[in-house]
Order: sequence, then structure tokens, then C-alpha cells
Amino acid sequence: MEFTGVKQLKNKIKKIHFIAFIIKKCLFNPITIEISVCAHCNLNCKGCSHYSPISSPSSIKLSLNELHKDLINLKKISRSLECIRIMGGEPLLYNNLIEVLELVRNSFKSLKIELVTNGIKILDNDYQKNKLFWETCRKLNIIICLTIYPIDIDYKSIINFFNLNKVSFNIYNKVDKFIEFKLNQTPSSKFNYYSCGEQFNLQLYNSKLFSCAQCAYINILNARLKNKFYQHKKDYIKINKINQLRLRLYLILPKPFCSFCQFPRTQVNWEYSNKKKEEWLFNQKI
Repeated sequence: MEFTGVKQLKNKIKKIHFIAFIIKKCLFNPITIEISVCAHCNLNCKGCSHYSPISSPSSIKLSLNELHKDLINLKKISRSLECIRIMGGEPLLYNNLIEVLELVRNSFKSLKIELVTNGIKILDNDYQKNKLFWETCRKLNIIICLTIYPIDIDYKSIINFFNLNKVSFNIYNKVDKFIEFKLNQTPSSKFNYYSCGEQFNLQLYNSKLFSCAQCAYINILNARLKNKFYQHKKDYIKINKINQLRLRLYLILPKPFCSFCQFPRTQVNWEYSNKKKEEWLFNQKI
């Protein structure tokens, strides 16, 4: 039978080893940059980490000129990048999507570029006849990443249409369950950061890099639910200040916003959103 003090010491050592492991990953792992071209979506997933069910077409206002400048700054950390991922909301709802794809490819000639979609828009005749979109994806080597949800749409037809247009694609995810990313209005520990697993998918938004979507787009949640979650200057790194050293230091250090995250997280069945505060907030009376 172990003494309580010995058991506590072993637990502390395990925690130190785990944090050391995460820090090592933060120093050397390649990074994916995610760019959300819009916040609104045509699917309405419960508890969406990008807050799409409670967003509007004006929630994210993407400037192509600013994006061009941001991509130029991102070149400073190009050797740390593995992928640039175009997302939403649902990116196929964004009117200037082709221009975004061209900007990203012109800035990064050989980097992997992914376009994540739920595929619903592909079933529209207008999109199927949009030759410029399909030609752009082929020419720029854009990988279309299809997320499959437990909804009544013809995914086989969508995949056949990808093949017909000879575009690169993969099944990005098959979603029947969701991890709840809930926030707690009573801050706990910023060291939640080391248990998160989201560290290597950075969000590029408003010329800043954020370590997670919840923090990057918190203004959407605040506006809809009248909350006051805040972004601290240590929660992001300004893209015009970026370099390899600052990137890796940013990845290593825990973020103040992480203290709002509820741990441990739970996994629940995928459902349509009712747009209720309980989908994003943990046991809070507003």
C-alpha cells in the first residue's frame, strides 16, 4: 500500500513528463494554418466550435487585401508549415472562395492546401456547373476534404462528382459524435492548454494567429449570448510580428483563454443545434 505522499509525487512526475512531451511537440511539430472564410453554415451542428449556428454572413468579414498581406507574413514561418486549410462555417457559401484559393496557392507554391466542406452545396446544380471552381481546384492542386455527417444526403453522388471533375479529395472526417468544447465563465487553469490537443491547428483571423477557434471567434458567442469572454494579448500572436522563434515560444506557453475551457471534455452524439447557450457554456446561469 502506497503512502499518500508517494502517490502524489508519482502523479506530479507523470504530469511533468506529460507537459515535457507536449513542449517537445510544440518545438518541433509541423503546423497547420486554418483560415475561416466565413462563419455561417448550411448544416447547423450542435455545439459547433466555430459558433456557426449563432453566426451570420457578416460575422466574419474577410478582406482579400489583408489576407494577401497576412500570407506574405506567413512566409516567414514557411518551414514550420505542413498545410493551409480553408474552412468555415461552410466555405462553399463564400462568394470570393476562388480568389482566396488563388491567393494562398500563389503565396505557397508547393504547400498542401485543403478545402474542408460538408458537401451539401456540391449537390446544387449551380455549383456542379461552376466550371471555374473545378478548374481552379485542379489547376491549383486543392485537396477537397469532405466531412460526412449522419444526415440524409447522397454522399455517393458527391464523391462521384469529385471523380468526374478529376479533383483531389479525401474523407476528412466521419462525424457521428462530437466533442463538446464548452466554456466556463469561472476561470480555472490556463494549464488546460497542455491537455487540449488543438495546439497545432492555428487560426488565422484579423491578422492574428490563435491556438483555437473558440478563442479566435469568441466575439460571435459574446454578441449572441451577451457574454464577456475576453481575449488577452497572450492568447494570440500578431502576424506582422511572426518569426520562427516567436511561433515556437507561442506554441509552448499556456494561454490565458484556456482557463475558460471546461475539462475533462465529453463526447456526445451529433445533433442539430437548438442555438441554446448550454451548447457552448458549462452549467452557467447567464
